[in-house]
Amino acid sequence: MQKLRVILLAILACSGLGLSSAGQESAGEEAVFFDSVDVDVVNVEVFVTDRQGNPVSDLTKEDFSLFVDGKPMPITNFYAQAAGRPTSSVQLAEDTGAPSVEDVAGSGVVPPEQRLHLVLFVDNLHLRSTNRKKTFQHIREFLQTLAPEDRVTIVSQNRSLFIHTDFTNDHQVLGEVLDEVEEMAAASFAGESTRRRVFQELAKLNNLHIQQDDLDFFETSLLNDIRGYAQSQYELGRASIDSLERLVATLGGIRGRKAMLHVSDGIPTKPGEALYSMWSDLYENRSQGSSFERDIGSFDLLQEFRALGRQANAAGVTFYAIDAETDHTSIARSAAMSGGAAGIVSTAAMDLLDNNVRETLELTAATTGGKRLQRTPYLTENLRRMAGDFGTFYSLGFQPASGEVGKDRRIEVEVGPKGLRVRHRETFREQNRDDRSGDNTLAALLYNVVDNPLDISLEPGEPETRDDGSKVLPVLVKVPIRNIALIPRGELHSAQLSFFISVKDQKGDPRPVQKIPFHINIPAEMLEDARAREAAYSVPFLVRSGDFQAVVGVRDDYSAAESTVRFDLDRWSGGGARKASGRR
Repeated sequence: MQKLRVILLAILACSGLGLSSAGQESAGEEAVFFDSVDVDVVNVEVFVTDRQGNPVSDLTKEDFSLFVDGKPMPITNFYAQAAGRPTSSVQLAEDTGAPSVEDVAGSGVVPPEQRLHLVLFVDNLHLRSTNRKKTFQHIREFLQTLAPEDRVTIVSQNRSLFIHTDFTNDHQVLGEVLDEVEEMAAASFAGESTRRRVFQELAKLNNLHIQQDDLDFFETSLLNDIRGYAQSQYELGRASIDSLERLVATLGGIRGRKAMLHVSDGIPTKPGEALYSMWSDLYENRSQGSSFERDIGSFDLLQEFRALGRQANAAGVTFYAIDAETDHTSIARSAAMSGGAAGIVSTAAMDLLDNNVRETLELTAATTGGKRLQRTPYLTENLRRMAGDFGTFYSLGFQPASGEVGKDRRIEVEVGPKGLRVRHRETFREQNRDDRSGDNTLAALLYNVVDNPLDISLEPGEPETRDDGSKVLPVLVKVPIRNIALIPRGELHSAQLSFFISVKDQKGDPRPVQKIPFHINIPAEMLEDARAREAAYSVPFLVRSGDFQAVVGVRDDYSAAESTVRFDLDRWSGGGARKASGRR
């Protein structure tokens, strides 16, 4: 979501209005009233292909119709890009609010708000080492196809979430990180041995004639095994989804387009359902009226994946999924063969094995406008086609009608020419100002996605050690007054700043972002001299053992300009002014 702020100054001649009550300005003086209007611009990426799946790149703003919650919405901003280069753009003018045509086609430069930030997420909780190695071969080739301005970060999930690098386009760094992640130990697949054993036992029982008492024993024993397996895999799936939700939430403050490439063997919607299907077939005369939900439990992750899709849409993240397992039914077939019963696995059980994994990945991808890819010999080519999404797309911007903050609102896009296929995210979510600034601060801390239009600088003070061993590090934040919006209020000129701070440890875990308000009043007679000076405020950072980096965000509440700066805590044990390490 792009945020613009329009400053309105209304200068009213009091004498002309005939104001004479007590406390009013004297005749001939001017009263100045200030207000500001936030202008939300929501940008929606739209991918258009023909019936053969080829991208369509010659459409104009007039070819699109946009609807929010079923109601038509004017498209105020329009951007088109083909083969990695802009072709046209209509942007909202910040000063007047009116659309203006920008000549981006001639420049060939992708604007910052349309540059790609790609997260490569490796889910080691649901990825076998052999599948990871084979998939990485394709991913290495795919990364070489990205545009020079595209940025990539690599994140892995084992028992915890780990961000391996800031966003970068350095292919040597990315290659080294991929080598490191490829050699990491995958999570234990003890659950897989349970699944294989149950498949084997079911295959044997279906192929052998055994006594009734033994059959009773196996019925209860196997059902307990299936229940235990379903529960353990459900908890594992929940862990991955929780990590994904936390991860996409940290991406909301990144300016530009965002995509996530999720690499796993898939996460089943209902873990253990295929095993239960085989068990139910074997005991069909004894389990009438049974159901997976009643006998096993409500181990269904579908709603969690839907929530993940909504969270990704709220952060503006398009979800792409690589299913690294080529055949989800192979374990059932091999188990049946080792159990001496080749070919007895039911079609229903085989379909469940495949669909249970396919459904979750396809749902999340479709909800956000992305795609699901299967690891096949053609994966490299399919990844190249996916890269086509990154280089050829449309961005439709609109100003949403005032809605409820935090509410998911439905988006629909229609294209005039018939026979074309359209993909886009299904929902968006509005935020309040502080949440947006908090997201910007968190993104700067975790990924070093910093920006410094206010030209702030930082000066560390002497840390003070507390009784519990932690330290309080004072950091003097300096902001040039010439870069701050000053509003005349009688004999004073006022500014309002908000500081946002956070710290992360060496594991990459951040602490909640804190907000600190800062108000400035400058007498009118000192205004010219003040413009050559800096406003300064000492911000205290609580530093605990193991804390690694910290961030300062500064928002000008009147102009909505924001700066973010990240710094290393271990380098700030002494004094000395340092320039903020942000882009301008």
